[in-house]
Amino acid sequence: MALMSQSDAELFDAFCTDLSEHKGLLKSTKESDEQAQRKIAELEKKAGRTGQQEEEIARLKSELEKEHSDLAVHVAAWAAQEPEKFAPQTLPDREIGIWFFLGL
Repeated sequence: MALMSQSDAELFDAFCTDLSEHKGLLKSTKESDEQAQRKIAELEKKAGRTGQQEEEIARLKSELEKEHSDLAVHVAAWAAQEPEKFAPQTLPDREIGIWFFLGL
């Protein structure tokens, strides 16, 4: 085997240096990619939770509206059946009571 000349050895050393730099860059790129993938997974999970939370909020709003309408029916029936008891207990302010019965 022939021995390498000095310029060949310098080229080889430069190549090894470049190769180690590329390996370092590749390693840091892989680490950055893994971090990005973890962040993407975390955001997707959070977005899924947000969607579920929005569905739950919509369901609860619907239930609350139903309860309010049921309550309004009961209040109207009570007001019609026993106005002398209803008005003093629920509408202590005379002006508010008038507005209530006029539907204002």
